[in-house]
Amino acid sequence: MKLNVVRWMLVALCSWAMSAQAESSLGLGARYFQTVDSLDKPFEESGLAPLISLKMELASLLHVQVDGVLYPDGYAGATKDVFSPQAVVLLGSGLYAGLGVGTLYAAGEFSDSPFFIARAGLDIALFPALHLDVNANYEFSEWDGINELDENVDTDTVTLGAALRFLL
Repeated sequence: MKLNVVRWMLVALCSWAMSAQAESSLGLGARYFQTVDSLDKPFEESGLAPLISLKMELASLLHVQVDGVLYPDGYAGATKDVFSPQAVVLLGSGLYAGLGVGTLYAAGEFSDSPFFIARAGLDIALFPALHLDVNANYEFSEWDGINELDENVDTDTVTLGAALRFLL
């Protein structure tokens, strides 16, 4: 039940963000991820994950950001690539922090429970319509339903990301 609510919230946020008239930006970038705990092979402990994101201004210091991250196979114990839709509410302008929620999707299945995100970042205007967004994230992960390698293995993940944002 909780997971269905999270899925519908992500879909609603994406729909709303695409139709709103506020300032928005499209970001393309990557995140370097590192699991908090040491894991044995074939689990991926670290690596690079490409991402795409949409950031919408709700008020002058309040934003919502919807991300799609593609983790490589082995992440979270999945035998195939893992797609992670995420939504984060951000407070701040250049320097910002936020909290969010996400889920994992691999081999046609969503994880059994959502994970939560704490984010801090810096959005730097390179040009009027081009920004560099650098952020650090802590994902309080639950790998239930995605972990096909060893159901008893679970760990949180720390990420460091960067994206070029194009104002729309």
